[in-house]
Amino acid sequence: MSVQAEQDSERKGKDEILRALNQFEILFTGDSSKWAGEKQKINLLKEDVRYLSPTNNQSAADIDSEIASTIQQAYAIARNKNEGGVEVFSLLNKCEELLKLRKNTYSK
Repeated sequence: MSVQAEQDSERKGKDEILRALNQFEILFTGDSSKWAGEKQKINLLKEDVRYLSPTNNQSAADIDSEIASTIQQAYAIARNKNEGGVEVFSLLNKCEELLKLRKNTYSK
């Protein structure tokens, strides 16, 4: 495996999470006051993701995938209901906890 391919594979989880966060932000383009809390939470998550160490550890990759899919779940609920609310926040909070776990366990 080339160094580039290895680095790409190590960054894959982080990129997946960022893609999911960016997708979520599309909801905010309309009535941004309606999404104030969610927007703040997404910004905090993005900030956390910036500090994730790329890794080829499978357990870390699994956590990354779970974070990305949880963000996608929250996005789907918010999009379908056209509002955030408790369910969306609880999923985003879960992402926050998973990110802490991921950072504390798999940082270099």
